[in-house]
Amino acid sequence: MNKQNTINLLYVICFFVLSYFYYTSFAEADISLLSRVRGKILLQVEKNGEAWYVDPLFDERYYLGRPNDAFKIMKELGEGITNKDLSKIPVAITKYQGLDSDNDGLSDAIENSLKTDKYKADSDGDGYDDKTEILNNYNPSGSNKITIDINFTKKQLGKILLQVENNGEAWYVNPADQKRFFLGNPANAFYIMKNLGVGITNNNLAQIPEHYLDLKTNNDYIVNNNTTPVPNNDDKIKYLDPKYPFSFEYLKKYSIKKSSDFDYVIFLGDYDQNLFKEKKSFITIMYQKIEPSIVLEAYKTSSKTGAKKIYDKYSIINSKEAYSEEYQFIENNSYEITTTIKNNTNEFLQIQMAASTDSKSLYDKIYSDVINSVKFK
Repeated sequence: MNKQNTINLLYVICFFVLSYFYYTSFAEADISLLSRVRGKILLQVEKNGEAWYVDPLFDERYYLGRPNDAFKIMKELGEGITNKDLSKIPVAITKYQGLDSDNDGLSDAIENSLKTDKYKADSDGDGYDDKTEILNNYNPSGSNKITIDINFTKKQLGKILLQVENNGEAWYVNPADQKRFFLGNPANAFYIMKNLGVGITNNNLAQIPEHYLDLKTNNDYIVNNNTTPVPNNDDKIKYLDPKYPFSFEYLKKYSIKKSSDFDYVIFLGDYDQNLFKEKKSFITIMYQKIEPSIVLEAYKTSSKTGAKKIYDKYSIINSKEAYSEEYQFIENNSYEITTTIKNNTNEFLQIQMAASTDSKSLYDKIYSDVINSVKFK
């Protein structure tokens, strides 16, 4: 493979990495697909039936793994709810594992959650057992009928709800039948997830952004372990990692993340959910170690699909040769700047920013500060 082909391949990889993170972090996935699977449990039928939960708040999928892992994720994603509001959602009765002291078809755990008598099949002594009353929306501990609020229920579909007034018991509101399922313990939660799951192809699953739980890729871990204060500047921190031969400074308001798949890629972002809607910015920092050696000019591109080239230029950044180019994307009112800094003929650092054109002067300054702070060891 010649040098030009090598760098072209690297550029494809770099573009793929950036596009991948665009997709998993803020670009809108297939809207029609997301609307169909939001809040649902998906089973990867073309693989080994792996289970995924699609968080209805951020439209990300979480891998449920083993029962203990699944239960932990469900609890972490749970949203607090009062007993009064929870009672507005009809209860689904399914086969729950665990002790059932009164043999009424309700485990002791769910009876504790529902405030019924786990030692009496008919808690209120009206001639109807607790399970029958619950299935027909009657109060198993009293004479009144339970008021079900369909509109309220619809707003909770796909959510995991935690009983904050009890012991944090978790319930899953199934979008398919609009009923709440008691998650109980890890075994119950996993059983319910598997039984309520709907099949999905690998191709469709890939269109749903995945949430990564790797601690070392998260902002707090990186800030605590790989950054240091910038003297006389409370707004910035300095990133440095012994695995990398470079350091840079960035604004504290930016979140920092590393790819779970590409250890040599670092991401910075000041948006919450969607870069373009919020008119914010996203910066990718990619370290490249290349064999055989190449020249800086190999990073030059002639065009990009859907974009207009604004400029390209060579410069010196902290005594290192650099090449920069900017493209403007009309369709989403954004622009992209890429600067490649040459440490030597085998090591390059590529820093790319995508940002809203509406805030160009602000983000040009932020990007320039990051670029000019880069130092090699």
